[in-house]
Amino acid sequence: MPEVHPRTHTTALALPATVRALADHRRRAWRCVGIGATALVVGLAVGPRAHQSGIGWLSALAVFCVGCGPVVAAVGVAALMNSRRMRRTVATHTWIACNAVAIPPGQGPPRVVLRHPVTGTLIPLSVRTVAPRYHLTNPEPGGVLWWAGDSRTGGVIAPPGGEHLLWVRPTQTERARRRDAEAAVRRGLLDRPTPPQPQAPRT
Repeated sequence: MPEVHPRTHTTALALPATVRALADHRRRAWRCVGIGATALVVGLAVGPRAHQSGIGWLSALAVFCVGCGPVVAAVGVAALMNSRRMRRTVATHTWIACNAVAIPPGQGPPRVVLRHPVTGTLIPLSVRTVAPRYHLTNPEPGGVLWWAGDSRTGGVIAPPGGEHLLWVRPTQTERARRRDAEAAVRRGLLDRPTPPQPQAPRT
């Protein structure tokens, strides 16, 4: 069934805070690519000379750069891809304020369950981001996250205000989605009042 949205006149990209958040996300992604590539080049350049000269600490540093540089660069490339996906999503969907519950952390990325304010549908999602940003998936103290996207394919969530964007995908398996939805219901997700919508038309 197609996603149902509250009636609005603009997309999520109409909010200046969201535009800034996209720019910041892309800037961080390019920074990771640059740092990773630089570390790899430095490691490859310094490594042979350090080995020949017998300088132990410099050899260890070169090994570290060669090992970690590609990993950091790969994280940056993945972030760039997510940035492109997020821009496409917020340019075609509106922000919807949803009651939300964070699933207690376990193995793998953070997970949340949203309740759509119009249909009442529960939307279990897995977040695709790096560990230093995991805290942004916690909807407390207000118990609300903003959502833009399609529950079948994924989208973007943000703390209220739209200043920090996180790419999310449907939680992987039907069993996990059902388990997360049941946990959210036990924590009172269905009992909360519908939050005010950030892009509701003005009257």
